[in-house]
Amino acid sequence: MDTSQKDPQCIIYALYHPNSKRVYVGKSSKGRKRPQAHSSPSHLKQYAHLPRAKWIQSLKKRGLEPKIAILEVCERVEDLDEAEKFYIACFRAIDVPLLNLTDGGDGINGYRHSDKARARMAEKHKKLANTEEGRKRMAEISNDYWTEEARENKSNQRFGQKHDEETKAKIAKAITGKKKTPEERANMAAAAKRRWAAPGYREKQIAAQRAAYSTDEAKARSSEAAHKAWADPEYQEKVSISQKAAWDGRRRHDRK
Repeated sequence: MDTSQKDPQCIIYALYHPNSKRVYVGKSSKGRKRPQAHSSPSHLKQYAHLPRAKWIQSLKKRGLEPKIAILEVCERVEDLDEAEKFYIACFRAIDVPLLNLTDGGDGINGYRHSDKARARMAEKHKKLANTEEGRKRMAEISNDYWTEEARENKSNQRFGQKHDEETKAKIAKAITGKKKTPEERANMAAAAKRRWAAPGYREKQIAAQRAAYSTDEAKARSSEAAHKAWADPEYQEKVSISQKAAWDGRRRHDRK
């Protein structure tokens, strides 16, 4: 384990290893002592039935030890509960295969935050998630296990699945009005190229599109959308300009 950094006391931490896809998120009021204790023989024996312990044992059999990443340093013990819940929710939202069996926040003797305290901590975490430092913390751990093989496996698992209307509405609300940075657009383009270059991906997409648009209902929706678009003068003008540019380009090419 990494023990080079002096311990702050109240921390949210992650146990991970670059050779594994799994991650465990925990909290500690004793700095790195708690995450380090997860690998002790007595701890592994006592909690041998838990996924976390089984994962650590599997690493040890290969001569490896879990690494510790400090996700956040909290000012008070009382802040740990809400912070742990936040990070577990964040990792699950980006499909990180967590070893945690609960949503976090359990274990501080039934302490309940006031509405004011919960609002304050929620605001703090929202700000952290929107900072370069916060995104970097999440990305460093995510990049360790999202290998090309892991991405391909997840893509295959999701193939053909459809979101329900409630999920679609949540996704639309989350992305509406948000602009991608040039770096984000470049990363998305690179990821798309990798997917389309993967064996079988193109064939799957073509088959899915054909199946989706072969029904009478899909054809009716497509026809209705086309009629609606062509009824818009602005859309007609854009298409006209685009077609004119294409024909001009072809004529120039034919003259050469």
